[in-house]
Amino acid sequence: MRHLFVTTSIVALLAAAPASAQSIPTKGSSPTVMAGISFDFGRSSIEEGFGVTVKALSSNRPDQGVIGGGVSYFPFSPDKFGIDLSAGYTFDQGAVLGGFDVLNLKPQLSAGWADTEKKLILVSDRLLKRDIALVATLVNGIKLYSFKYLWSDTIYVGVMAQDLLQSFAWRKSVIKMPNGFYGVDYTSLGLKMAKLDEWILRGLAAIEVGEGRVSAQLHAA
Repeated sequence: MRHLFVTTSIVALLAAAPASAQSIPTKGSSPTVMAGISFDFGRSSIEEGFGVTVKALSSNRPDQGVIGGGVSYFPFSPDKFGIDLSAGYTFDQGAVLGGFDVLNLKPQLSAGWADTEKKLILVSDRLLKRDIALVATLVNGIKLYSFKYLWSDTIYVGVMAQDLLQSFAWRKSVIKMPNGFYGVDYTSLGLKMAKLDEWILRGLAAIEVGEGRVSAQLHAA
């Protein structure tokens, strides 16, 4: 009966995974690991519920929904080990997950350090740029522009914060900086800013992050 319940629990968690995974990037991200503390609810005492855990996560991007699972060790419990399936959210070098310990049949909450990419926040306010020209539109709707900063003659290819603010999907990547202008967390977009000569030489590979390939359609002039 216990094995049947464990199997049913695993199937139920896997069936629910697509809803949690909708915000997980499929391009430019890689699996990663986390290490931290875990707590199994419903044990005989609070002390027995506390443990340490190591988990594999589906994405190394900060500020993303993830699915994962791993092993926990409970030093104060007769049942020393647990195996969980979880879903949660990553931060900059951290993660919080909720799931189910399928070995001990207990709900579990865990949090700790995660090996996520550092956020890459760059000045991206249209008001601080000149000679702006649209060069490409990604299939996810993000527009890429060539531009110069007001204080430089170097030509870059990147995004505009004001564009992203108009999209529910991408506005969370925009950060208002202390000087009042907008910056963009390029890491959360799976992109990086590149110089125009890199763009001409390498195309989309010049602005992508990670091993994935970003698809795009060139904007018709």
